[in-house]
Amino acid sequence: MAKGDKIEHTGIVKAVGKSYVDVDIQNRSACSGCHAKSTCGMSESVVKTITAPRPGFDIKPGDVVCVEASLTQGYYAVIVAYGLPVILIFAILITGNILGWSDTISALASILILVPYFFILYLNRKKIGKRISFKIKTSK
Repeated sequence: MAKGDKIEHTGIVKAVGKSYVDVDIQNRSACSGCHAKSTCGMSESVVKTITAPRPGFDIKPGDVVCVEASLTQGYYAVIVAYGLPVILIFAILITGNILGWSDTISALASILILVPYFFILYLNRKKIGKRISFKIKTSK
């Protein structure tokens, strides 16, 4: 949930290391609170683990904490994970069309361009991780 310029989620501490904390966050779809979710089949609930730097206060596994990131970091993550790949797909489709490629070749090339894109993201994960970081604070 977003509050002002922060994105906050409540989670449970899974593990505590010397310099990091792993927090499990239950990510739910918008309809997870619906009374008809068992018959609808559209609801989903996924547990995600977020690793964050260890805070300055005492923390142990099982503690309920709040994990936050800035809204700007959230926008950056969305652009890197979704925005740029969509732009790449359309750019290759349009380029293939201009160059006279068949629709099949254009579609295949536009999907295959994502392989090097996500490989480059993987190689730069530490640099991206420095830009997208989470802070842990006590749960309210």
